[in-house]
Amino acid sequence: MMVQRLLFWLVLLQCPSSPNPNLVLSLPDPFCLGPHGIEVLWKLLILTAFLGTCAFLIYLWRTILAIKPRQYEVTLDQIKMKINNLKNENRDLEKNIASWEEKAREAKKQAETKREHKRSLAGVRKLKAQDALADQELRALTSKNQELKERKTFLEDQCNALSSKEAELNLLKKKLDMVVEFSENRKLTAEEKLEEKLYELNATKNELLAADKYLKVTEEEMEKYRQEVEEMREELQESNLTFNHKIAVQERNALANWMKARYWEARIMQQSRENAYLKYRLRMMQREMLPVGSVRRELMPGRPESQKPVWQGH
Repeated sequence: MMVQRLLFWLVLLQCPSSPNPNLVLSLPDPFCLGPHGIEVLWKLLILTAFLGTCAFLIYLWRTILAIKPRQYEVTLDQIKMKINNLKNENRDLEKNIASWEEKAREAKKQAETKREHKRSLAGVRKLKAQDALADQELRALTSKNQELKERKTFLEDQCNALSSKEAELNLLKKKLDMVVEFSENRKLTAEEKLEEKLYELNATKNELLAADKYLKVTEEEMEKYRQEVEEMREELQESNLTFNHKIAVQERNALANWMKARYWEARIMQQSRENAYLKYRLRMMQREMLPVGSVRRELMPGRPESQKPVWQGH
């Protein structure tokens, strides 16, 4: 009833913030109000409107906006049974998760071992092919080097033979000089034997001409052999340089292969450490999922810089 009256006054007064001049004019003529009386009346109207609004809001809150709490008809035994069922389901789920994680780890290990085996087989095949190619090149170079050595010895023998022939020619030259000197001396002293000596002299001259021709031929052959010897020396030097270069390349390849092997060994060790660390993390996660009383302390493998006591936080 109070709310209805307040609503009536609100509709009648329209808005309390704007003054209604008709209300003042409806008063009788002998009744005069001063400015203070009008102010008091407006304050009363504003207070009444505020109280009516509050009452209306309280009415709406208690009747329309009221929400009844839900009533659950569940007993304590049913709640315990549900909790036990949930615990059993959690245990089954944990067992299934652990089995699937173990299967995943085994599959990952098998795949990793197969991958490493394939990589090692490919590396061994490649190294064998490189070694076979290097052995073939080395055998070819050694055979060529042996052939060059044989040719060098043959040329040295020919040079020795030519040097012996040159010594003989020098000896013949000396003999010729001696004969010429002897003939000149004999020409002055024995003119009666001139014809015989001239014959001998002509014979010796013919021999000298033949010897000169032979000397020229031998000199040309010696020059030719010298050029061949120089060419063979240059070829031998070039072959030695190529042989040394290929040996250096093979040594660098062997060093590179050794460094690759060391690198892969380090990678394998690092991967094993990472696997141990991941296993430890998995055990820690499984312990966090278990109840507090079932946690058992163990040493942490791998990564000594990241080891902390179990009772400390991560």
